[in-house]
Amino acid sequence: MPARPASLHLNKRQRLAIQNKNKKVCSNESCHSMQTRSQSSSTRSYNEDENSENCRSIKRTKIDDDNDKENNLFIKRSRRGVGLIRSFTEPDEEQIKASVELGSNRDLIGDRSRSHLLPRCTSRKHPNLAFISPEMLIDVLQNVYASEIEILQVIDCRYPYEYEGGHVQWAKNLYTRSQIHNEYFLKPSELNDSSRRIIFIFHCKFSSERALSLLRFFRSEDRNIHEQSYPQLHYPEIYLLEGGYKAFYGYSTKN
Repeated sequence: MPARPASLHLNKRQRLAIQNKNKKVCSNESCHSMQTRSQSSSTRSYNEDENSENCRSIKRTKIDDDNDKENNLFIKRSRRGVGLIRSFTEPDEEQIKASVELGSNRDLIGDRSRSHLLPRCTSRKHPNLAFISPEMLIDVLQNVYASEIEILQVIDCRYPYEYEGGHVQWAKNLYTRSQIHNEYFLKPSELNDSSRRIIFIFHCKFSSERALSLLRFFRSEDRNIHEQSYPQLHYPEIYLLEGGYKAFYGYSTKN
C-alpha cells in the first residue's frame, strides 16, 4: 500500500486550528480594507464640506461686495439728489422768523395774508385743515357772507351717480385730479376786488377720503406753481365740509 502524503496525517483538531487561523487573517484584512475605505470616504466628505464652505464663503463675499456697491451707488445718488433740492435764493434770518411765526398761526389762510372768513370746526384727526359745519355752509349759500366773497366754489367729490342722486346747490361735480387741475390751474381765477375773497369748499359723502385727498392735491398743486414765491397762492382759502354731504343732508332736512 502506497504511503499517504504528510498533509493527510493531520488530525481533525489540527485542520480546524489551521482553518480558524486563516479566517482570522481574512477578517483582519477585511477590517483593514473597510477602515481604509472609511478613511477615504471621510477624507472625501471633509474635502467636499470644505469646498462647500469655501463656495458659500465666496458667495457671501460676492453678496457683501454687491451690497457695498449698491449702497455706494445709493449714497452717490442721494448726494446728487440733495444738490437738486436747493432753492435758488437763500432766505435771510428775518424771512425765516416771519415764516415760522406765520406757519404757527393756524387762524391764517394759506398765503398768510389774513384770517379765515368762516368760523371753523375743530377736527382731532386733521387739526391743520379748516372744517366748516353744515350750518355754516347753509349760511354761505344764503349769502350771509356775500359782501366779502367774490367767488364761491363748492366741490362735490362724489361719483356722478351719487351726485345725480342729490347734491348741494351750485356744487360742481369734480372727482379726479385731472378734472381739478384742468378746471382751476390751466387758467386760474382772479379777483376783481382784492379786498374780497375766493373760497373753496370741498366735500364727499363723509369728507373723509376723496374730498380730503383732492383738497390736499389742490393745495399741493397751488404750492408747486408758486414754488419760487412762497407763501403766495392762487386759492389760499379752502375748507372741508364736516361730516360731508350726509351730514349736510341730515341737517338741511331737519331745519
